[in-house]
Amino acid sequence: MGQDWVIVNLDKRVFQKLSKLGESIWEVQLNDYFTRRYRIWSSQQIMERIYEERNIEKPIPSPTPQSKSVLFQKLALELIEMVFAANNDDFDTNACLALTCRRAWDIGAVKFFTPHLEPCRGSWNGDRVIIFGHYARFNDLPDGIFTAEEQTFIDDALAAAQRTEDPGYATMSVCKRFVYGRCVRLEDPLSYRRPIHHLLRKDVLADQWAFTVREARSRIDWNGTGFIDADEGEWEYREPPDILNEGIKTYEVATHLADTVLRNLTTKEYVRGEAFAQSLADAEAEDWDIRWDFGDLLAMRICWSYDPSASLAYDRGITRGRWAGHRFDIVLKDALPHDADGNVLPEWTDVSDAILDDAWHLYEVDHF
Repeated sequence: MGQDWVIVNLDKRVFQKLSKLGESIWEVQLNDYFTRRYRIWSSQQIMERIYEERNIEKPIPSPTPQSKSVLFQKLALELIEMVFAANNDDFDTNACLALTCRRAWDIGAVKFFTPHLEPCRGSWNGDRVIIFGHYARFNDLPDGIFTAEEQTFIDDALAAAQRTEDPGYATMSVCKRFVYGRCVRLEDPLSYRRPIHHLLRKDVLADQWAFTVREARSRIDWNGTGFIDADEGEWEYREPPDILNEGIKTYEVATHLADTVLRNLTTKEYVRGEAFAQSLADAEAEDWDIRWDFGDLLAMRICWSYDPSASLAYDRGITRGRWAGHRFDIVLKDALPHDADGNVLPEWTDVSDAILDDAWHLYEVDHF
């Protein structure tokens, strides 16, 4: 039947499930993990955007005089931060607290949202990344990639197998005990599937809340002439989930592919973006439809399993990835260390030709 696979960020302790490599390698989207960023906006910036969207010309009210939170205004900053810190393992609770008023947002959002946003919306640059097969074993793992704590966990599993004389204990799936037992599934805390969006439903909240803005309704007279009825000011409701998503913006770093490099920080090897761009151009000239991004090249080098089954015709040892568990980043090529003449320092090795040769082989035997 073959084995399924799972992408694991060992440093952030998160994983993302894949199916068989033959089915998922073309849609693994590793590039996204290394090129995305996010920014948490201040309450003032959020209000400015709302006012701009609504074409409201009145001054934006100060966050200080909020009649709904008189007591909150009297609490010491340290005490408010302690409340946030006490719930730091629960993003939904802290998000609800941050949305109670603008002061709460400015105190809690930037400092206490980050641990929850970083695995999914932050960059994986510099982290150890591996794609484990479901048949990976504790007694067959890459050397030197694990922290002391992780290695202790692995050694304890092997020692337990010796004590119980149960070889199956040592060969038990790494995915089952290590990945699923010690990591969490990668999930965007702002996803509409998350409880936060149920907690912030309009029917369980008062209409006049922290980010609500007041404006006059536009009226049309019987001649069709538009005018503003200044006497009929109404509270316009702005859904808290919208504020949450507007206040936390994800974006990709705007760079030209030819100006970037994919680096293996562990082995000091790199792939030039311009070489990959040329490869894509050559593929297009051959009428090949290549949907890979730069970071997806890693899929050929970071897969690891005891079992060689991959549902691929590719025959260059994809399940014994030489880069499995190493640290990577995608950065501007200027980030490579250079000498005074502009040459890349000799301790760094350009492996573009080898990596792209493997990629072309994979394209030829499996994609067409």
